[in-house]
Amino acid sequence: MKKLNLKPGDLLIDLPSGGGYLHRYLPADVQVHCLESSQAFADYCQQQKLKVSLYHQYHLPLNNQYADALISIAGLHHIRDKRPLFQSIFRVLKPSGQLCITDVEQGGAVAGFLDDIVDRYSQTGHRGSFLNTVTAEQLSEVGFQSIQCERLNYPWYFADEASLLSYFQLLFGLEKASLEQVGQGIDQYLNRQITPSGIQVNWQLLCLTAHRPV
Repeated sequence: MKKLNLKPGDLLIDLPSGGGYLHRYLPADVQVHCLESSQAFADYCQQQKLKVSLYHQYHLPLNNQYADALISIAGLHHIRDKRPLFQSIFRVLKPSGQLCITDVEQGGAVAGFLDDIVDRYSQTGHRGSFLNTVTAEQLSEVGFQSIQCERLNYPWYFADEASLLSYFQLLFGLEKASLEQVGQGIDQYLNRQITPSGIQVNWQLLCLTAHRPV
């Protein structure tokens, strides 16, 4: 959220919102419009009395120049051709509107964990289309300016190994893996560190910011 310069009264699009959890971290004077491709998540947003709309693939059911900013957190790596979506995002942002995309980077440790360990041990598998240099090029092609790229580290903290392994197994649906195999996968791709208070695992995402010109 620190990557967006949100002002009182601004309207922020959260795409996809994953049930609208982000609204708890927004200033009270910033409005949020959740976009969901999942009916279950849309229903959950409604239960929280959040403004929500369903979207399908690249079509965003919003007016032109609708919002001041759009944020997308770890929600685009299942879309192979992102350019049509970027065109829609450009359309719904106001002039000077801000864009922040934070997701997994192609070739990084997190991408390896997802496309190897999660792919191997979950029932659904995993093949991501992660952020790379083409992503920034596509943003530029549809008209975005001042595109910046930064790697952000999000350390995860756990009290003990049992908490760590059970959390990863549940979060990623690693039903076909033993807890030992889950631990091996973490050690293979992610940096597990013992700290005085427990265990730290490093999780890194790539952040792209840009704005629509005036």
